[in-house]
Amino acid sequence: MAAVGVPVLVRVAAWRTQKQPMSCHPEAEVLLLRTLLKRPQDSALVLDLEAEHFVDPARGSLWSEMKSHCMKYVEHGDETTREQSLGNRDTLTGKLPENFKEMLTVDVLNAAAVEGDADIMNEAAMVVAAEKIYSSGLDRTRYVGNSKVVRTGDPLVPLMRDASRPTKAHILVYLLVMFAGTLVSLSVGTAMGSGVVAAAYAASMLVLLSGGIVWTIVDLDTLYIDVPTLLLFGGGAWALTAIGAFIAGTLANVLTALTATLVVVGFVFVMSLGHAKLRGKPGMGTGDFMLMPATLGVPVAVTGMWVMTNWILLTSLILGILGWVVKYLKVQDFGRGTPYAFGPYLACGWVLTLGLWRITL
Repeated sequence: MAAVGVPVLVRVAAWRTQKQPMSCHPEAEVLLLRTLLKRPQDSALVLDLEAEHFVDPARGSLWSEMKSHCMKYVEHGDETTREQSLGNRDTLTGKLPENFKEMLTVDVLNAAAVEGDADIMNEAAMVVAAEKIYSSGLDRTRYVGNSKVVRTGDPLVPLMRDASRPTKAHILVYLLVMFAGTLVSLSVGTAMGSGVVAAAYAASMLVLLSGGIVWTIVDLDTLYIDVPTLLLFGGGAWALTAIGAFIAGTLANVLTALTATLVVVGFVFVMSLGHAKLRGKPGMGTGDFMLMPATLGVPVAVTGMWVMTNWILLTSLILGILGWVVKYLKVQDFGRGTPYAFGPYLACGWVLTLGLWRITL
């Protein structure tokens, strides 16, 4: 199972990595720069933009030129207030040189459109465009994971994620997880029933295990949880579990699992909101919450033990902390504020939890 399944799952994960969102707004970049060349004092409203946020390096370079001139006259911090931005705009209105446009390299834009008023945005539209460029730029520069962002040459889809090649160590870990997970699935399945029931339970956990490896690889590569495979593998695992419970006459376990998972997810969600309120950024990504109904719920539905949700979550947290410490020690410039993939530990933490549970029985 491990020798055959892992290579297939690695290929599936590489394919899904390329399909993860890669937002680009080249039209917004062009319109924003045209507007700022017409009204350069409005640059004060969007000074959070950096050159790397632009899809086109040439347009990013043009923005760097514009920004370098503007920054000579304005005050700017990490949390620029709107009042300060408006004050900086007033400052730029009186201090920017009259030949500002001639001082810049504007070959990347349509010169005729720059000279006229066509497609010039108002202030609100300009700020919205800048926010789009900023968020998509962060998606490429800060939240890329192990994958690389490559240029496709296609103007409609200029950028694409290129899946990383797993190292021998990664392959070994995936093989060990698949091997151990297969043993755990068969052991738990036979412990909770016999015949068709045992087969259904074991199959549900094998499907969940396969999905967990795909979700792990994609999350490490992109910091995204792949929704289509989550629905496919997670839904398949739930369906097989429900079939086994129906035959065994233990559908109450499914209700218990859904209730326990809902309570735990709600608790973690409230904690994440509190973290966001205190520190100004979310504690967990949306994809992590999407994983929990499958990776917490299916084992509970199979075993009928609601407390299993707490054990699995605790195991995942411990593994996640250990993984963070290892990465902190090995990776340069990795710190508390660096985005970190917690999904892999949620995706596979149930394997260790159920394995320890079976050993200690």
